Amino acid sequence: MASRVEITHGRFNRRRLEARPQVNAMVAKEPERKEVFAREFSRRIQERVTGGTVDEVWHTLSKNIYDSAVTKLYSEEIPDKPGLDEVLTVLPELTELDVMLEESELLEALSALASGKAPGQDDIPSEVPEGEQGVTQSLVLFLVLNSFHITKHFIIIIIIIIIIIIIIIIIIIIIIIIIIIIIIIIIIIIIIIIIIIIIIIIIIIIIIIIIIIIITQ
Repeated sequence: MASRVEITHGRFNRRRLEARPQVNAMVAKEPERKEVFAREFSRRIQERVTGGTVDEVWHTLSKNIYDSAVTKLYSEEIPDKPGLDEVLTVLPELTELDVMLEESELLEALSALASGKAPGQDDIPSEVPEGEQGVTQSLVLFLVLNSFHITKHFIIIIIIIIIIIIIIIIIIIIIIIIIIIIIIIIIIIIIIIIIIIIIIIIIIIIIIIIIIIIITQ
């Protein structure tokens, strides 16, 4: 004997529970858990960055980033020293830092300039030195390739001018010293002459007095 039960959709009516905050439930039911929660919440709040302006917070963060990067980059420990030695042997060695640039090197640098970018510190757009007509390239080549000689000659001229100025100052000082010495000598001579004149006058006066005394007797 078989039977069939048909289940139809219906709505269950039940009383809606009143929502209460979790902390209040903890206070009511588990005060120990409430204390643990409060302590943990306080600890995490204290660990957060509080106070200060955005600049101060970024200053601290950027300093930490910089310190960690520098420490990792310049640490004494080299993770792959054989690989580093191999790279160093491949790199070109710069023995003469004052060697003039070659035209091919400069042209390669000019061709590598990015077009459509903002000008650099010289305020010259990159399209100017790498122009297609070659006029600007020739000008740049001339200026760069002759800058060393121009600078060298300019420095030599400056050194010569400084030496000449120092010599002139020394000559002027010597002339002033000589003039002062001559003035002192002249003053001494004048004083000696005055003293001699005074002595002569005194002697003449004494002679006159003696003559007068002899005549009166």
